[in-house]
Amino acid sequence: MLTPNYQLKRQAWDTLRGHWGNAIITLIVYFVIVLLVSLIPLGNIFIAVPIQIGMVYYFLKLAQEKHTDVGYIFKPFNFYGNSLLAWFLKTIIILLASLPLIVILIFWAVDYSTNATVPSTSGIISMLIVVLLALILVIWVAIRLFLVYYILCDYPSYAADKAIGLSFKAMKGKEWKLIGLYLSFIGWFLLTFVTLGIAGLWFAPYLSESLVYFYLDIKQAENFEQKIYSDIHKEEMPPQPPQPPIESNLPQ
Repeated sequence: MLTPNYQLKRQAWDTLRGHWGNAIITLIVYFVIVLLVSLIPLGNIFIAVPIQIGMVYYFLKLAQEKHTDVGYIFKPFNFYGNSLLAWFLKTIIILLASLPLIVILIFWAVDYSTNATVPSTSGIISMLIVVLLALILVIWVAIRLFLVYYILCDYPSYAADKAIGLSFKAMKGKEWKLIGLYLSFIGWFLLTFVTLGIAGLWFAPYLSESLVYFYLDIKQAENFEQKIYSDIHKEEMPPQPPQPPIESNLPQ
């Protein structure tokens, strides 16, 4: 039985008490670093991606240890290859899911540019429905992969491809719960907009910590510990040589 979202948010708020200052400073450091590395060729991938995952690591450890440090955002550099591989595989999967949407939009643009007549109302509505369905597919795939970075930050030695598979399976039937959690922050989003981003200094940590508790709730419900422990030890076990047939000493 999963915990209601309002309780996850309450746990996140309680965890942030006494840590707001550090969380806000970490958020500012993150944005400054991302801004600076964006000026470096491929910096958005080879530097910003591990730091982005590092923000997940920071808030995950805050929930688990009730203590954290700004330097935690650099922890994914300790499992750098696995972090980049997870990002790469996740990006490829989402891009593949986006292909129908891209093809539809290209077809629509080409057809509109070559056809002098204005599309009928029914034609526009039909196209919009198709585009919406293709967009829903992309969102659905992205949601099913939502837990990947959390799993890696929790189990850095776990293979990236297995983390993707585990996330995809664990998020089955929980898509609307995650969407509902995001929608519950609409008020905070509007407040951030009205205050020209100032409220975002509190909104971003609150949302991030709530998403961590969403992960921890699923982790417990789906028994990640046992599944991941089993997978890791299967990889570590060497293949067993074939056993010779047992000779019988019994008379024929």
